[in-house]
Amino acid sequence: MYDFKNCVIMNRQTSILTLLVTFVSACGAYYFFKKRNSKRPPKKWRKLGYVKSLYIYPLKSGSYLDIQKVECGKFGFSLPAIENMYQLRDRSFMVYSEAHMEGKWIGIYNKMVLIALSSKDQNHVLLEAPEKYALCVEVPTQNNSNVKTIRFQSWSKDDVPIIDCGDEASKWLSQFLLQKDSGLRLGFHDKPFYNGLKMRKGLYENFGPVMLMNYKTMTDLNAKLEEKVTDAYFRPNIVLDGPDLEPFEEDNCVWLKIGNVVARNFFDCVRCIAITVNPKTGLRDKTREPLKELSKYRMSNGPRKGPKMGVYLEVINPGTISVLDEVYVGIED
Repeated sequence: MYDFKNCVIMNRQTSILTLLVTFVSACGAYYFFKKRNSKRPPKKWRKLGYVKSLYIYPLKSGSYLDIQKVECGKFGFSLPAIENMYQLRDRSFMVYSEAHMEGKWIGIYNKMVLIALSSKDQNHVLLEAPEKYALCVEVPTQNNSNVKTIRFQSWSKDDVPIIDCGDEASKWLSQFLLQKDSGLRLGFHDKPFYNGLKMRKGLYENFGPVMLMNYKTMTDLNAKLEEKVTDAYFRPNIVLDGPDLEPFEEDNCVWLKIGNVVARNFFDCVRCIAITVNPKTGLRDKTREPLKELSKYRMSNGPRKGPKMGVYLEVINPGTISVLDEVYVGIED
């Protein structure tokens, strides 16, 4: 016989339990986001791991430089100063559309990942790409004719200043990416010329000045993939590793100390089709991997929704970072 009274009681208990679980989860998320927004570093630290690799990307969406030591400032990474050489900054150059006046990225032009930008001398950089002649480009200085305002990206509402690098660079990029003599231009951002830059964002980074990735988290992902990927697919600045490091441990690390740098995890790095582009060939994976697999089990709770790999760091105390530096995580008082 159907026991209506007991059924009502059980449904009420289930509803109360569901509400309680939801409330506890919401409180936990609120507490974590509140910790993320705290500006005061902790007094106690424990060892988390070490710096496995350091990368800098002078050209946004371009090829990387694998480096041993870096200057880490509030606007992101810079190469250590070398006499008579231009000091490269992370993502300080960007390709933009001449017609639409907006920045372009690897999701639109996959072959951008093959373009290398390096320092040639004190006032020039070198553009190189497979089967393309190397081009020496003078680093521009601000004047009344070469400073423009463009839309950061098609998906962004931000307008950003940019210093144009001239017609030769424009022709070189257009030929390589469009097979035309015009259409794309190279722009540059030198932070001393501008006020009001968002400290959290850096120069032409999408959301944060420094991106840290856990090598063990990538290893966990590779165990689920037929075609393995390298950390270059994810374009991190810092790759963290260690014998006792666990996959996903970076998610809950609010404060980090690396060398003499103190930084705060303030944002999940939510992923897009950029990680489906092979950094060695410039070809996009037709099956949408590793984005497809990552979407099955590594989703961010916000504020941006999507599959995540890595975290953005806000630099509180600038300094230098070297490969093999020990990494410490803050302990709550």
